[in-house]
Amino acid sequence: MKLFIHICLAALLFINCSDEKIDDGRDLTENEKVNTYIKEKINEPTSIYLWTEEVAGKSYSLTAEPDIYLSHLIYEEDQWSHVERDASLGRAEVYENDDIETGFGYYLLYYRTSDGFILAKVAYVYPDSPADKAGLKRGDLITKINDNDITQDYMQDLLYADKVKISLSKLEGNSILPPYTTLSLTAANTQIDPVLTTSIIDLNGTKIGYMLYTRFVYSGDKDLEHLNEIFRGFKRQGVTEFILDLRYNPGGYERAAIRLASLLAPASALNNQEILLQKQWNKYWQSQYEQRPENNLISRLDNTVPQNARLDNLNRLWVITSSSTASSSEVVINGLKPFYNDKLQQVGSTTYGKYVGGVTQIPEDEEINDWRLTLITCTDVNSKGESVKGGLNPDHAASEDLADAHPFGDTSEGMLATTLGLIQGKNTLGMSSRSIATFTPLQVNRNIYPMLILPEAKVTDVAR
Repeated sequence: MKLFIHICLAALLFINCSDEKIDDGRDLTENEKVNTYIKEKINEPTSIYLWTEEVAGKSYSLTAEPDIYLSHLIYEEDQWSHVERDASLGRAEVYENDDIETGFGYYLLYYRTSDGFILAKVAYVYPDSPADKAGLKRGDLITKINDNDITQDYMQDLLYADKVKISLSKLEGNSILPPYTTLSLTAANTQIDPVLTTSIIDLNGTKIGYMLYTRFVYSGDKDLEHLNEIFRGFKRQGVTEFILDLRYNPGGYERAAIRLASLLAPASALNNQEILLQKQWNKYWQSQYEQRPENNLISRLDNTVPQNARLDNLNRLWVITSSSTASSSEVVINGLKPFYNDKLQQVGSTTYGKYVGGVTQIPEDEEINDWRLTLITCTDVNSKGESVKGGLNPDHAASEDLADAHPFGDTSEGMLATTLGLIQGKNTLGMSSRSIATFTPLQVNRNIYPMLILPEAKVTDVAR
C-alpha cells in the first residue's frame, strides 16, 4: 500500500549523477554510483536536505548497501529520509496519480496478543479492490500468512507482496479460534475514492455530518471538486456539528489538505485567508525563499472555495485520530486549532507527529535511475508557531476495539459512538475493556512514499 504525505512548495533542479571512476580507474559499482549520488545530494552547496549543515563531513563506505550508507550520512533525528530501488518497491511503487493504489486494497490494524501472537484486523476495504473481490470486509481477522503465523518479518508482505495467501479466524471472548477459511489475493491497481464513507446523523434535531477520509489525494482539480460536492451535500442538509474521521489517514498532498481545511474553517479565518502552515528550510533555501513569493514559506486558507460548500459556521468540529493519523492530517488539525480553540475536539489517540516534509529525487544516470532518494527538506508549524512534533494529544482518549466490525457511519461503531456520546455531553468510551486488556495495538512502520518527480523536472511540489 503506498502511503502519501502532504506537500510543501519549492523550486529546485535535480542534478545529474555522472558515471564516475574511483582511484584504480575502474567503473563504479551500482552501490558506489547510488551512494555517490546520495552524498552529492546531501552535501552539495545548494542541497535541499534540511540538516545538511549538521551532517557536513559525515562519511561511510561507498560499497555499502545504499540504505545502510544513507543511514550513516543523515541527521540522527531523521527517521524519514530513505532510499529505495524502484524494482524493490513492489506494492509500494510511487505513481504520479495517487488515486491509483497498487496492492490488495485493504488497510490493516495490527495487534499483539498477551502471549505474543500477532493478528491483523481489516480496518477497511476499497471497493473493487482485490480484497473486496475476495470478500474481505471490515472486522475480518487475519491470523496466518502463507500458512505461517504472522511475525514481524511477514507483516510487510501483507501489504507489499505481489501475491499472498491469508487465513481468517474469529474472536470468541478472549480467544482466537483456529482459521475457518483461506483466501488468495493478487495485487492489482485500484481506483480509489479517499472519501470512504459519509453520513448525516440527526441527534435530537442536531444535524451532524460524518466523513471518513483515508488519504489527501490530488491527481487533478477533479479531486478538489469532489470534496466541494460532498460538502455541498452537508451544507444543504443543515449540518451544524461535523465529525472528521482521520484515524487511518497518513497524509498526502498539501493542496488537498488546504482545500479540506478551507471547507471546514470558521468564516472569519477563511475570509481573512489566515495562515494554515508555516515552513522552515535549511539556511540556504530559507534565505532564497525569503526573497520569493510567500507560498514557499506560508500556506494560507483558500477563500476561493465555493460559498455553497463551506461549513464555516459549525458549532464544533470533532476529529477522530489514532497513532496512524499523520502529516497532512496533522496539518489540518493543527492548522485549524487556532481558529476553533476549544471548539475543535480531538477524539482517539495521540497522532503520529510528522512535522517535516521531503522530496523524492531520481538520478538521471540510466544505470541507476530506478532508484528513488527521499530527503527531508522542511519543518512546519501552524499560525501560532505550534508544531506537531511528538504528536497531537487527544482531548478525549479512546481507541478502536479489536472486535468492532460495525460499518463506518453506523452509530454503533465504537469511535463514532464515543464521539456522539461526547456531543451529547456523555464522557463514555465506545470500546470494551476486554480488547484493551488482552490485545495490544502495534505501531507499524509503514513506509511513506511521496509523489513521483521526473528527472530534470523543476520541483514545484515537495512531499511530506
